[in-house]
Amino acid sequence: MFGLEPEFDAGLRARIGHLGLGPRFVLTGFRTDIPELMAACDVLCHTSRVAEPFGMVIVEGMAQGRPVIATEGGGPSEIIEDGVEGRLVPPGSPEHLARAMGELGRDPSLRRRMGDAGRAKARDAFSSSLMAERLLSYLEELR
Repeated sequence: MFGLEPEFDAGLRARIGHLGLGPRFVLTGFRTDIPELMAACDVLCHTSRVAEPFGMVIVEGMAQGRPVIATEGGGPSEIIEDGVEGRLVPPGSPEHLARAMGELGRDPSLRRRMGDAGRAKARDAFSSSLMAERLLSYLEELR
């Protein structure tokens, strides 16, 4: 986590090793090639334990055509329609997260449908030009 939480990092690595999951995980550290990494994924999971105010990562994943599994509350609940662009799960519920991951992992056509819906929503509702237009309109109203 940006080098600021070495205890968290060490604990996470130890737990992955203890569970024998090492071959299934790649902990990359800081990266600058996020769009390429998202494009290589089948599903994007955004599992914050606290409500996100917006969720830019979610919109970026949707723009890549990836279904998104995110925790309910805040921005994710406003961005994702559960079952349309992805899945919303309760925060702190690994059971719900695992169920959503399994569902999408087993069904490529569902991933494709959700990914296509997410890409369309990102384009139509969250494009940078549209967001800039909305911001300018809001600022004009404040005058």
